[in-house]
Amino acid sequence: MHLAMASANAYIHGSGVLRQAGEWLQKYGKNLFIIGGRTAWSKASVLLVPSFLEHGLGYEVASFQGESSYEEVERLQSLAPKEIDLVMGVGGGKALDASKTVAARLKKPFVAVPTVAGTCSCVTHISVMYTPQGVFVDYINHPQNSLLTLVDTAIIADSPANYMLSGIGDTLAKWYEGIVCARGHEDHVPTKLGLAAAKVCLDTLVQYSSQALKDMEKKDPSYAVQQITDAIFIASGAVGGFGMETTRACAAHGVHDGLTVVEETHAMLHGIKVAYGILALMHIDGQPLEEIEHLKAFYRNIGLPTSLAELGVDRKLTDEELERVAQLALSPTSFMRFMPYSVSSAMITEAIRKTE
Repeated sequence: MHLAMASANAYIHGSGVLRQAGEWLQKYGKNLFIIGGRTAWSKASVLLVPSFLEHGLGYEVASFQGESSYEEVERLQSLAPKEIDLVMGVGGGKALDASKTVAARLKKPFVAVPTVAGTCSCVTHISVMYTPQGVFVDYINHPQNSLLTLVDTAIIADSPANYMLSGIGDTLAKWYEGIVCARGHEDHVPTKLGLAAAKVCLDTLVQYSSQALKDMEKKDPSYAVQQITDAIFIASGAVGGFGMETTRACAAHGVHDGLTVVEETHAMLHGIKVAYGILALMHIDGQPLEEIEHLKAFYRNIGLPTSLAELGVDRKLTDEELERVAQLALSPTSFMRFMPYSVSSAMITEAIRKTE
């Protein structure tokens, strides 16, 4: 049985769209439980709250503490008021992942308001979970996608450009992981849809990334910023949304998961580490060196990492540390399990050495 959950029920994107949030939200409920990071909520609330008041919406706000962990989900769930219709997440990927999990536990619809374009969390039915210290644990498949996703380009453009760079890295993986996962399923219609979305991701990133990052530095909600934001959110989410396990994240995200045991990488955003994982994936898969070098040239052009040093690890990892990375990457909960063939710890450590 193949389950296809393509994207959000409704995806609304435009500059200033949060000023009309109440108009959309009133269609689905009157009482909101809002979870957001302090910075994210301080920016979004200026636009959201007047719209809530205009349309008679009640709300309570809980502050997200920074890590998508089971402990944080339990804390947030305990703060939820008894009478709520919707759970709204405001912020980056981890805030949205934690909020999604709270919504699922409370059996309430989820509304996403992303304030950075760092991952596709705002449109997917998946939450990635970590320890309170930021080490990967597992991920959760929720029974539904977001009911509503509201994307304000002006808010996105006002965020640090490094978040968009992270989103570019995470989204780039959709193509490089998708074409590996899809082997043996190429004639499967959901797989074809997933790969088509992955190709849209790749083509959009190649065409607009450089300009979008320049515009982000100027906080300009330009056409390029809009294009990259839609690639990171809606096109990226459709890859796994349609193809599920046949175009799922695999070794690039698996290497990311493993790298979370290296403390220095905790300061790096998710997609930055995933971008490094793509290079390792290509070595694991034995892809031509010319293709790897071509991708690295793109990385250097926009600022993605080609070495562990660029992930903040300014030392050579010991054999023991590399083995710990490999073992976590191979854990039963890691995305590595979606590779179409068996991957050993030796293959992972050798791929990292080759990448270095």
